[in-house]
Amino acid sequence: MPLRILSDFDGVFTEPSAEAGRVREHFRDALVRLTRLGPDGVDRLFEAADREIAARPGKHGWIESGRITAFADEDLFIRNNALAAIFDAEAEGTGPGVAHAAGIDPAELARALEGLRAEGFPAFTGVAQWAFVETTRETREGKHDPMEPDSARALRGWVEAGHDVVVVSNSGTDRVLDLLARSGVDAANDEWGGAGTRAAGHVRVRGGARKFQLGATPAALAAAGREMDVSRPTYEKILREERPDAVIGDVFSLDLALPLHLARSEPAAFPGLRLYLRARHYTPAWSREWFAAGGEGTARVAAIESLDRVCG
Repeated sequence: MPLRILSDFDGVFTEPSAEAGRVREHFRDALVRLTRLGPDGVDRLFEAADREIAARPGKHGWIESGRITAFADEDLFIRNNALAAIFDAEAEGTGPGVAHAAGIDPAELARALEGLRAEGFPAFTGVAQWAFVETTRETREGKHDPMEPDSARALRGWVEAGHDVVVVSNSGTDRVLDLLARSGVDAANDEWGGAGTRAAGHVRVRGGARKFQLGATPAALAAAGREMDVSRPTYEKILREERPDAVIGDVFSLDLALPLHLARSEPAAFPGLRLYLRARHYTPAWSREWFAAGGEGTARVAAIESLDRVCG
């Protein structure tokens, strides 16, 4: 029976380690260039923040609307966002003390933040976002090739089998289409689709999905020992338009928490929903183990190492 498969992109069909590492390099080099911390100071600051994240991963992450939208330990891109958020908090005097741990006067970070603003960056997080955009530019120019051959094969196989496949990604539609085309996957822009548009022998791409965007009022989903904010109006709109049979993601909080919440709260609207965590080397144990246990009553959940298990 054909399925409607809704999937994230980065981390599901790509191996993002090299790109995420390059974002970190760009971020680090920009801080060396734009502040007076110096190479040694910036490196010590990164190392102190890494230790803080390792000690308390559930307290740090990608900050959106003043709340954690994804935890620092869930993937390598998010870790870069979490580092920037820590630096912003340190500069504003509300951080966990990584400046002192790095042997840096917090006032130096406050001055560094002022300097960044003078250069057009609103915060350290703005520099991290610039580093991400710079890395995606390099990928577009062919300097990075994150797509995996097995992923492209799986996508082509799903479409050939008659499944309706839609990629819903925070990444821009053009980036996703470019990488799929390079891998021989027929895909089309369906950024404004969902309601009424269905499979036409190709993968539909809805980029710029803003799954990270949180609503005005927090809403918590408890799972795997953590509370994840599922107030994500833009992503919820897409899920309600698509009504998928299966959702795939590599980040619990961004990709899978809201579909799980909808399956729990509205089982008639999302019956028999399948949720697949694409387990990677960076996937935290708390997330991997919860999906591997398969203990959710209102949705079928699984941690998968191979995309072959999705339609198996």
